[in-house]
Amino acid sequence: MIKNTGKKLISLQKKMINSYLDDEFYSFFKEEVIISLKKVREIGLKNYSLSGNITSLKTNDFVSFESSLERDFINCLEFDNSVLTYCEQPIKIFFTSNSKEKYYVPDFYIKYNDERIDELVEVKYKTDLSRNKQKYEDKFKAAKIFCDNNNMIFKILDENYVRTPFMENCKFLLPFRRLKNNIDFIDVGIIEERIKNHKHPTPNNIIIQSNFPEDRKAELLHTLWFMIANYIVNIDLENKINMNSKIWI
Repeated sequence: MIKNTGKKLISLQKKMINSYLDDEFYSFFKEEVIISLKKVREIGLKNYSLSGNITSLKTNDFVSFESSLERDFINCLEFDNSVLTYCEQPIKIFFTSNSKEKYYVPDFYIKYNDERIDELVEVKYKTDLSRNKQKYEDKFKAAKIFCDNNNMIFKILDENYVRTPFMENCKFLLPFRRLKNNIDFIDVGIIEERIKNHKHPTPNNIIIQSNFPEDRKAELLHTLWFMIANYIVNIDLENKINMNSKIWI
């Protein structure tokens, strides 16, 4: 089983402060709390929706999801190099509603390695957001207040945001990212040289239309996808990639 290292968790701890709005509605903590990339709510297997686990190279752990939309979003987080790390079910945000104390657990905490501030993210289908708008209203309001007071951003993402050509590319390329021990790096050099010397390099015209035997074409194409998956070779990830997509070093 893959386990997190204590050293990594400590370095990523994030302290939160109390956050009050008014007497009628507020998000609060009885004392200072910490996001330490350890989920506060376990996700079990469900009969009514897709749930399961993904082995994450980025978090060195298993990441759980409870819908196919969350699974697709995790694939994006795994592939996106600007995401330093992330955690599912990261923190309880307490609030009062109708004089009752409640709490809300966002789906994801995301930490970036660029200038963007940390995010708490909820991933929901549009139909769910519309059908259960009243149910989610206080929860999302509490999350917004909490993030405003802790230099974070709260986002609600539906399938229009998640299920994009970028997501499809991530799902296709992620398996190739894990193949380092099976790659012949002489082939990496061959591909780099062919790309540099071609006027309009694409997977099709540097490999498929080459004079290599068919079995070598298959090997080289496999290596090319590995190189793209690991950002050794560049490609436009915002449009669905194919054999005629432009590639460059």
